[in-house]
Order: sequence, then C-alpha cells, then structure tokens
Amino acid sequence: LLIKGDSAVTYQEVLRAMDVARGAGVIIIGLLGKDLKVPTSLPDIDLSFTRTMPEALPLATSGRCRHPGDDPAGSRAVAGGVPSDALPYFEFQVEKAAKQIPGTGAVKYPDALRPSGMQGQVLVQFVVDAEGKGEPDSFKIIKTSHALFSEAAHAAFLEMRFTPAMVRGKAVRQVVQQPFTFSTAP
Repeated sequence: LLIKGDSAVTYQEVLRAMDVARGAGVIIIGLLGKDLKVPTSLPDIDLSFTRTMPEALPLATSGRCRHPGDDPAGSRAVAGGVPSDALPYFEFQVEKAAKQIPGTGAVKYPDALRPSGMQGQVLVQFVVDAEGKGEPDSFKIIKTSHALFSEAAHAAFLEMRFTPAMVRGKAVRQVVQQPFTFSTAP
C-alpha cells in the first residue's frame, strides 16, 4: 500500500487508513507527501493540575467514583456533591489493592450446563468496602458468556471476603473488576 498525502489529508486520517489497511492484511510500504504534517512534539501539559474532571471518569454503579486528588485521609472534601470519603477508589489509586481471601466465594459450575460441558467466563465489577465485604448493590455484570454463569458468579460474589484496599494506612472502598472462569475440567 502506498499512501500519498496532500494538504487536505490530516495525519489522523492517514493513521486511520493505515490501521484499516493493516486490519485487511495489507503491508504498509511507505508514505509520500511533502505537505503531510507529522507532529514532532507534545503540547504543553500543566502538571500542577492533578484533578481529573468528574465527567471524564467512568461512573461506578453506585453513581460516582473517587477522583484523583480527593483527600484519602477522610476529610469531608466534596467532589461533585458527594463527600470524598464516600467515593470508592480505583485500583491504580490505592497503595494496596483489595484482595480476595482464599477459600471464600468459591464459584460453582451450574448443574444445568454440566451435560453440555460448556466453558465460559463472566467479568464483573463491584465495590469492596473498608471492612472487606463486597457491596451487593454495586455488583454489575460487564460481560458474560451465559446467564447461568452470571448467576453462579453472583452467588460466589455474595460469599467472597477481601482484605480491604489501603491508602495511607487506612482501609478504603475500592472498585474491583474480577473474572470468573467456568469449566467442567478439574
């Protein structure tokens, strides 16, 4: 594939065309065009701005998540009208992530699917509270290969216990995404 650029073609359009070509199995040989503008530097970034705007972050099922820069020490700083100590952290924001305690919440393969031998996976998201329990109202199926696997994952979740996430020596709430894998093999 040979892509000839002109002043009417943006760099992003050329990259998109190259991605489409690669997806079709085409090998990119070269780019032509003296007018093709390729960025050579990054724009200025204000490193003093540490807070992500609330509308730029995905929302947990509880409605809001903690934003970088919120005070983890438990002050009543307000982010979007919600006290910061009420907002769960994401894994990248904690010093020690919530971890499932072994032997809790064992997943059980659904009996109704056993004759088929079907394999599958469920990806779920939930909030682990500061005591190490999953918050039932926060449980959300992200992706599933069968509804019965989803039900089995939910049943296992209700029995799970965790060591809570930690920030500055304090147990905090954390959003967790966890896969559940189902197979009839031992």
